Amino acid sequence: MGAVAATGSVAADADSGDKLARLEAAGLTLSERDIEAVSAELDIEVTEDVRTGQALLNQLESDGLLAEATLSVLPDFGATDDADGQIHDLAEGGSREVSFTTMTPRGRLQVTYSESSAPFAALFPEDGSNVLMYVHSDGDSYEQVETSIGTTDRDEQPPTTDDCDNCGGCDCVGDWCLDGAVPRTHKNTCATCDNAECIITTTCGC
Repeated sequence: MGAVAATGSVAADADSGDKLARLEAAGLTLSERDIEAVSAELDIEVTEDVRTGQALLNQLESDGLLAEATLSVLPDFGATDDADGQIHDLAEGGSREVSFTTMTPRGRLQVTYSESSAPFAALFPEDGSNVLMYVHSDGDSYEQVETSIGTTDRDEQPPTTDDCDNCGGCDCVGDWCLDGAVPRTHKNTCATCDNAECIITTTCGC
C-alpha cells in the first residue's frame, strides 16, 4: 500500500515539474532580473517559491481550495475534456498569461502564470458574490482582495466562470507588476470570456 502511494506521489511530482518547465520555457515565470527590479523599486521580497507559484499553491491548499499544493491537480496541457477545468492562453494588453481553471468546494478557481507579475489566483464563488483574488504581498505571503468586478448592469450578479452572458467589468487591484521593465504597484483586472468560460485577465498599471 505504501509503495503504491509513493509511486502516485512521484508521478504527481513529475507532472507538476513538467508543467512548471513548460511555463518557464514560455517565459511565464519571472526572471532574476525582474525580481531584482521589483525588489529595488518597490522594496518587495520575491522568493523562489513565489516565482514558481509554489507559495500561491501552498496558500490555496491551506484555504481548502486545492487538494494538494501542486500543479498536478490542475488541468493538463493538451487535455480535450474540459469538464474539470480548462487552460486559457491569452495576451491581453501585450502580456501573455496562462490560466488553469478547476472546480473547488467554494466555486471555480483560476490559477494564472503571467509574463509580468507573480502568479495569482481568482475565485468565482458559487454564491455569485464578488470575485476574490489572491495576490502576492511580500516574502512568501499572499493576500485576498475582493474585487468589484461585475457587469455594466449593476442589477446583475457579478460574473461566474460558467456564465459568459454575465461576464464583464474591470477593477484596479493593488497587485504589483512589470510594465516592460518598470515595476508598478497596481494592475487592471478584467473579466473576459474565453472558450465559453469567464476568466480574469490583467494588464499592468491603472
